[in-house]
Amino acid sequence: MKAKIMILAIAMAAMCTASFAQGPGGGQRGGQPMSAEQQAEFMKRRIDAMDEVVKLTADEKKKVEAIFTENNKKMQEILAGGDREAMREKMTAAREDQNKKLEALLGAERYKKYTESLPRMGQGGRGGQGGQGGGGQRPGGQGGQRPR
Repeated sequence: MKAKIMILAIAMAAMCTASFAQGPGGGQRGGQPMSAEQQAEFMKRRIDAMDEVVKLTADEKKKVEAIFTENNKKMQEILAGGDREAMREKMTAAREDQNKKLEALLGAERYKKYTESLPRMGQGGRGGQGGQGGGGQRPGGQGGQRPR
């Protein structure tokens, strides 16, 4: 069970990183970097989606934002590297670090509830908003269909 959750979390974080790097619309705008406004909106949607699932306090929202921001910066730095194998190892370590921080913040029960919600929300579990185009965001921050 732990292995499944870890694999799911790693897959979610990888998609989140790709989504963040591509910007809104999944890179459909020629891979343009997100503006500061777009980044702020993207982060807000990620936190709001998590809040729907685990009911974050105002303090927890600030801490989650800090965790996501730190991890996104790490991922951008890693993606600037050239060696794919080294990048993969570093990204896995960064995702594991993020997941440990989120679990420490939320506690085991709420973290489990959060991770279990990820696939459901990607399939339109939030009122059918999970289609392409990023209208509905899963807690990890990516919209659209989950990988099969």
